[in-house]
Amino acid sequence: MKAELFFTAEMVNLLHAIQRKDETTAKLLIEQGVNLNVHGDEGITPLLWLIMQKDAAAVELALQLGADANFPAMVKINREGPKPAQPLAILAGDGDNKLFSILLKYGADPDSRDSSTNRPAIFGCIGHDNWQQLSLLLEYGADVNAKDGSNSNSALYAADLGKYDFVYKLINEGASATQPSTTGASVAWRVHLALEKNAKNPAFRVSEETHKTKALLIEKGVTFPPPNPQEVKAQQGIK
Repeated sequence: MKAELFFTAEMVNLLHAIQRKDETTAKLLIEQGVNLNVHGDEGITPLLWLIMQKDAAAVELALQLGADANFPAMVKINREGPKPAQPLAILAGDGDNKLFSILLKYGADPDSRDSSTNRPAIFGCIGHDNWQQLSLLLEYGADVNAKDGSNSNSALYAADLGKYDFVYKLINEGASATQPSTTGASVAWRVHLALEKNAKNPAFRVSEETHKTKALLIEKGVTFPPPNPQEVKAQQGIK
């Protein structure tokens, strides 16, 4: 998509200078008041536009020139008004891994969120099976217990998707296995359900990581069977 569709002529000139790697012209335009941290039409930012071009060198130059790696685009969803979505959260999962790494290098918050989905970046990595991005987030100190709108942490989100290779990794990284979502379910409960279903119906297969996760939880002091969602909600006074 052409930059002219979203930005003023001055911003277009700046973006094109950055794409040409013309740092001298880019700095001159910035000194003249062209700001990289603004919203264009449809809530897009200059940095996000460069990210969409998949030009890693241009993205890195923009960051060096003062583009804020955490400045959010404003994403419209359904009938609701625009909601902020930070670049890293937008890229998380199916976005370019090199660009993802560059954003983190230049200060992107590893717990960046997309408020249109109400999920932190780590959830996108899990949903798209992107182990490289997950490793980067962990390296930069992402909170494995950051929650989505249903109060699920990363391990519970992975368990809900049946991705016990991620669950096992995240529990080892400190994710809670007993913290319930708003429905009262926990990682321990999901593990229990999967193994119980397998015991009743061997045709329902479970991964080796599911068994490993249960063993890990027992080692950490979790009792099986864990409280079911109704019991958890009753204990917490949740209707």
